[in-house]
Amino acid sequence: MYIDLILYNYLLIIGQVWCSSSNNNNSRRRIRIAASTSISQRASSHFSTSVVSLRSRTAQAYFGDNHFCTGCLLNDFFVLTSAKCVTSRGKVPRRPRELVVVAGSRSRLNRTRQTEKKAISFAAVHPNYIMFNSNDIALLKLTDPINEDYSFTDPAPDVLMPPPYGSKCIVMGWGRQFANGPLASRLSILEVQLLTPGHCRRYIPEMTEEMLCAISRNSTLPVGPCPGDTGGPLFCNDALIGIVSYTMGCSRANFPTVYTSVYYHHLWLEDLLDRGGQQRMKLAIGMLIWSYMMT
Repeated sequence: MYIDLILYNYLLIIGQVWCSSSNNNNSRRRIRIAASTSISQRASSHFSTSVVSLRSRTAQAYFGDNHFCTGCLLNDFFVLTSAKCVTSRGKVPRRPRELVVVAGSRSRLNRTRQTEKKAISFAAVHPNYIMFNSNDIALLKLTDPINEDYSFTDPAPDVLMPPPYGSKCIVMGWGRQFANGPLASRLSILEVQLLTPGHCRRYIPEMTEEMLCAISRNSTLPVGPCPGDTGGPLFCNDALIGIVSYTMGCSRANFPTVYTSVYYHHLWLEDLLDRGGQQRMKLAIGMLIWSYMMT
């Protein structure tokens, strides 16, 4: 557990250093090159319907100003996201009634006829994240299903495959447009390259097997997930491969972002979905005890 805490703090510090040292002139171009011509129009438009905004329950001044994380629809009831998005810094699970999911629109700020705002009935956080700061993944269950019409809300492709290292991938979210900048008003679609585990460890020696990393494919005008993109989906070869975990590559050249592998966790996810999102009793009790000890 001590080693895991060191890993968590190391990743957090590195992320803060890289983000705070971002060159704003390059970073401001993040949105401009988000819709790269090398990203197929079909892929970007199809995958974008599965991306949702995770928000605090009530907006402060206007619609959309309460966005803080991104997620991905697995089906009409379940959303996949980062465990960071549904726990406090002390690893205490947030109350579901404090959170809402907004789907059906690429715009963060505009409510349309297709916009759907859903409450969350409960969130299942991987027990290793609560206890050991690893396995940054969570499954949310909505109180009501997303519209089955699926015109503007279509779940992620139901394709399970190992990480295709070296492939061109896309990551989506409404994160900050550059380090310490404003959140994107429209969904950003960013092109990155998935690196091999060995290549990842050149940057981050503490990478574990359940982690992935991807880097900007454009060294001149770098792009990459920033705060607010956490929990967002990483799509490679028409499959959901990962979710944003540590945004250390926030609009930076030559440094990757860390993702949680969906394939690595597929048995955990399948078990949860089979149970309607409910954790096994022993795991649930263990998480409650740990949360109590940490408060």
